[in-house]
Amino acid sequence: MRTAVFIAGLMATSAQADISVRFIEGAPKDRFVVTNVGDCDMTDFDLELRLDGSAAGLIFDTTSTGAGVEVFQPLEVVAGRNFLGDFDGPTDGDTRFLMPFTRLPAGDSFAFTIDVDDTLTNGQSGQIIVRGGEIEGANVVVSYRDIQASTAFNTQAKAMVNIPNCQG
Repeated sequence: MRTAVFIAGLMATSAQADISVRFIEGAPKDRFVVTNVGDCDMTDFDLELRLDGSAAGLIFDTTSTGAGVEVFQPLEVVAGRNFLGDFDGPTDGDTRFLMPFTRLPAGDSFAFTIDVDDTLTNGQSGQIIVRGGEIEGANVVVSYRDIQASTAFNTQAKAMVNIPNCQG
């Protein structure tokens, strides 16, 4: 009888999507990696990066004539381009941008490079290098069907957004 109740409990559990976002500091390009580490394929959702809440006032530095310092890098998709719909990426000095995903299968990743600078004049590594603690507080917002879920990056430059009741 206990086995039947346990199995019924497992069957009633709904699948959950976990979207992991990692920021990896690099020179001259920084990298963001978006991975579906959940139980089901995700389709038709938006993911927004919001740097404006970051501890170091982070911005995207995409041109030589804007708000960033020294080195700049435009957005370049390096993995999973087929998972994303049309988008332009951020303009120079932006703190937010939205990525419209058409799909992101469980276990797959999307990655892009770009330059991220901080706006602190007295940051621990200057304005060109972004340490994990400097991105802390920046947010990832996922909009999926009637759900909007968000989470902040931690000091290890990682964010995990949990989406309950996903359906591929």
